[in-house]
Amino acid sequence: MFIHTLLTWLLANVIHPIMMFVCLLIVSNFNTAPEPEMIAVAVPLILVSSILSIPALFISWLMLQVITQLMLTSEMKFLLWLLTAPAMILLQFLVMSVLMDLIAMSEIELIIPAMLSALIAIPCRYNAFVKLVTPPAMEEQTVDLN
Repeated sequence: MFIHTLLTWLLANVIHPIMMFVCLLIVSNFNTAPEPEMIAVAVPLILVSSILSIPALFISWLMLQVITQLMLTSEMKFLLWLLTAPAMILLQFLVMSVLMDLIAMSEIELIIPAMLSALIAIPCRYNAFVKLVTPPAMEEQTVDLN
């Protein structure tokens, strides 16, 4: 289960720079391309955001363990996972903002690319999720009496 969460987290971290770029384009109303300096700042920012998202990885892993134990259909578990992961990103941001005073609450728009990345990464790993939550089929066992 941790491997599934880790691979989803890694995929979201790969998608994150793309979402940051898209969000920059949207904020600029598609009028100007981001300046090279902004792109140069993006690489260290992605590394920092990956490191800062490690607590969300572990919280999401714990939440996935809870979700898989619920008596729900695979589709409902997937929907719950799809909603929980971005919520964990928001929760971590709020905790860091309030307790550690690392980020100002006015900068909450900084987590939108991260939340979008999670919302894209989770459906990309849908087949792996279904395999994770579906119990293995009971194989017919035959006994050879000879």
